[in-house]
Amino acid sequence: MKLSSTLYLLAALCLSNPVAAQQGENSIECRRGVPEACWLVKFGTCAHVNPRVAIPACTRRLAGDLRFIRTDGIIGGSQRVDQAQFYALRGNAHFKQGNIDRALSDYNLAIKSSRNVYWVHINRGSAYFEVGEYQAALESFDEALNLSPGNAMILNGRARLLACAPDANVRDGARAVNDSLRAIGVAERVPVVFFDTLAAAHAENGEFELASEIQQSAIALLPPGNQEMIESYRHRLALYQQGMAFRIVPAPGT
Repeated sequence: MKLSSTLYLLAALCLSNPVAAQQGENSIECRRGVPEACWLVKFGTCAHVNPRVAIPACTRRLAGDLRFIRTDGIIGGSQRVDQAQFYALRGNAHFKQGNIDRALSDYNLAIKSSRNVYWVHINRGSAYFEVGEYQAALESFDEALNLSPGNAMILNGRARLLACAPDANVRDGARAVNDSLRAIGVAERVPVVFFDTLAAAHAENGEFELASEIQQSAIALLPPGNQEMIESYRHRLALYQQGMAFRIVPAPGT
């Protein structure tokens, strides 16, 4: 399992339907204060789910006029923040295509424009992980949490990195357990993966019996139709029962 498959990639905000067809309705909803509609009005096809649409759209916007509507704190309210998010959305599109170096380049340009968009740091952390830069990934998650304290998804992502990274210099079982418990405590609805992370954290901390108990509970919560996920959870359970911690397999070539 790669870390990026479980981390909080904000590219999920990109919707599958063509933006232009919904523009009028979205404009109305945005005026009513609906953040998701404002996202589409503000970023247009740059936020498209298809990278082949998003990349040239973001490039055109970055080369043009960045004076757009002002919305709430989720989207931002300054030209520098706007520019940062256009770079980051293009980075997300490159990430989807597997062009991690280009994604990192855009995330770095985004942060150079404005360091205050927390989700850019999350996505850059995921990209750093993909190229084996585990310490840089951790620093990115730290920065994201500085900007968005108590964010359950960031806490869970950092906990997973601290528990499962291949680099022993990055792993910290006690800190991973703390982050994981905090994530579970602040989440409105706790995803099953949070318990999977907690089990991995306890295993890294040498608490294999507790890790096994938590992992068994997580398996019981999984939907029955997702056999691949069930098998991956069972694989980790078997490791804990043998007194072994779980390590995320690095991407090929890193």
